[in-house]
Amino acid sequence: MRVRVALSIVLTTALAGQAFAGDKAAGEAAFLQAKDLMKAGKVAEACAAFEKSQAADPQLGTEYNLATCYEKLGRLASAWTEFRELAQRDSNAARKADSQKHADAIQPRLIKLLISVRAPVAGLVVSRNGADVSSSVGIESPVDPGEYELSAQAPGHKPWSVKVTAQQEGGTVQVTVPELEKLPVDVTKPVDRTMEPIPPAGGLGGGVVTGPAPKSSRKLIGLSVGGAGLAATGVGLFFGSRAMSKWNDAKTLCPNKTCAPENQTAGDKLVDDAKSAGTISTVLVGVGVAAVAAGVVLYVTAPKGGAVEHAGLQVSPMVGPDGFAVAASGHF
Repeated sequence: MRVRVALSIVLTTALAGQAFAGDKAAGEAAFLQAKDLMKAGKVAEACAAFEKSQAADPQLGTEYNLATCYEKLGRLASAWTEFRELAQRDSNAARKADSQKHADAIQPRLIKLLISVRAPVAGLVVSRNGADVSSSVGIESPVDPGEYELSAQAPGHKPWSVKVTAQQEGGTVQVTVPELEKLPVDVTKPVDRTMEPIPPAGGLGGGVVTGPAPKSSRKLIGLSVGGAGLAATGVGLFFGSRAMSKWNDAKTLCPNKTCAPENQTAGDKLVDDAKSAGTISTVLVGVGVAAVAAGVVLYVTAPKGGAVEHAGLQVSPMVGPDGFAVAASGHF
């Protein structure tokens, strides 16, 4: 057993040594490649090679060259961060002093990003290009030049995002996360896919008309149902007009479906209002047309002569997740 354990330790140590040697070799090769690229004026490619070298075999000298490369490339925030670190812990006195000199010279040129939140909510997460930067909210954070996508999300609220460009040296880009819009409370409730009748509550559209009726009763019922249908159709057309108005306002505020950051909340509200008005219009017009048709049938089929009829009519609205309907049944 002792022999096996000892052999295992020896093999593990040997393999670790080989891996370390391989990393150092890869790091050295990448470092030499980076130096050649710098001489050739290929700064972006040189920075990428220095990054690979530092990842494979971290060295203070490589870090210094990487910081210098970042500075030449214009990535001032990255260069300033590396130079600051070297100025604090580099064992090479001359390089340490030079790093401090570079850091001091770069600092006034830094581009900073300041994120603020107008209405903080529980569970709020603020991200920059997909990375959580919630801890930097309210802090002027140095960033490299470029475009950044800022987003915010919280449970029970609609997510928000905006793109900003940072390019002015020595300037500060300020972004305010607006108050997040709350989601409807019932969006997570399970959906019942069946149509269930609403219990009748009496009166027109929900009651039962029964018992002996004179020959004119069915015509009166037909006229009442048809009149109610015309009224519902009229209200539905009003909401349809309102929906079109809201859509036009949204298109004017946010052309090509793209809103300026300061118009995003107002644009989303106009779209939601348009959808709500459109849904109400569709339901009312559908019910109104059905009621008018039912009224016509009742009126046309009313018996002639002096006989007394026994008529019964049941009208029940049906509500389900996919729409609204009206069911009518009875005997005449």
